Amino acid sequence: MPPAPRPLTDFPTVRIGLDRLLREGLPETWRRIGLLTHDAARSPGHGDQPGRRILLESGIPLVRLFSPEHGLAANAPDGASVPDGPDPLTGLPVTSLYGGRLAPLEKSLRDLDGLLVDLQDIGCRHFTYIWTLFETMEACGRAGLPVRVLDRPNPIGGDPSSAEGPFSQVETAFAMRDSLPVRHSLTIGELAAYWRATRFPQLELTVTAMTGWRRGFFHPATELPFYQPSPAMPCWESALFYPGTCLLEATNLSAGRGTAEPFQIMGAPWLDAEPLAKKMRQCAGDWAEIEPAEFIPAAPPHLGEHCRGLRLRPIRPEKARPVALGFHLLNLVLAAHPLEFRWATYPTAANPSGENHFSKLTGRGNLTDRLQHGVSATEITAWTDPRDWATRTANHRIYPM
Repeated sequence: MPPAPRPLTDFPTVRIGLDRLLREGLPETWRRIGLLTHDAARSPGHGDQPGRRILLESGIPLVRLFSPEHGLAANAPDGASVPDGPDPLTGLPVTSLYGGRLAPLEKSLRDLDGLLVDLQDIGCRHFTYIWTLFETMEACGRAGLPVRVLDRPNPIGGDPSSAEGPFSQVETAFAMRDSLPVRHSLTIGELAAYWRATRFPQLELTVTAMTGWRRGFFHPATELPFYQPSPAMPCWESALFYPGTCLLEATNLSAGRGTAEPFQIMGAPWLDAEPLAKKMRQCAGDWAEIEPAEFIPAAPPHLGEHCRGLRLRPIRPEKARPVALGFHLLNLVLAAHPLEFRWATYPTAANPSGENHFSKLTGRGNLTDRLQHGVSATEITAWTDPRDWATRTANHRIYPM
């Protein structure tokens, strides 16, 4: 018999979709359930345990787990292929959706009555969890399998005016299956609702919404713990800068992987940091503190080398424009270090050759040449203007400002 619901006073003000599901239950027809999840999907109201354990202990009949990039433990290296295998926590079989396959096979859905999704996203197009959701929704739509998304906060806010482009071109490649801005300013549940309406109308989708979350909230306002969704995402500040500083992955600049401040610190052994910091302050305005920094990364590029670069701190996150900041940074580095700077490959399970990584991050195929030959601040602003995104998603936003 499932345990009695926890008292409401045991929970933070913001209650995630997982906690609502445990109080409200599932249809009786859901007798065999799959769950797409990872260790970052935890609940502070249930002792910070992984959601899959909480669901099982509450009597939810899970029979199979699916995992995104970084695996069920959320600790596999960036881009690494993750194998199938049993879950050591629950003993359930785990089907990896980042490696030999990027979407569930029909045979792995055939014996299920429904599929739950509980993933902690960070609000950026090139963070792959939303694309695993997309592929899963498509597969479930074909299989006639209902999906329920347990919603969680977007740690970098949901204000539609904070969305940033450029919009991606639509291709068959993973992470380019639909046209989104880089910073989409939606929760994972809202994005699922948008895709159900625009891409998968045959899919039976339910979003178990949060309570208490507002669009203007950044992670600290939720009063929830930050559950690390990937090895290089230790805090919400890293998530805030990631939509822009992740662009450095396609270059020979370190984005801070292998430091305590990934995506908040970046540089190279040859970088002239002082004048770069001064110019970057002018680009960022008053939303970020930008200072010269020195560091030695424990991950490529520049593994074990003494690097000079910049350290970023958010001051006014409500005014943050991380994508524009990332483009300005590349523009200035290219101008100051034309001989040292290089574009680089970035092999992953979804793109084994690592070619065209910058195009996959930006969603555009022509921006390297334009940056290489100089680009104005006005042009960068135009690239990052989300234009009609707020209108396109208006009917699918669940939460108020």
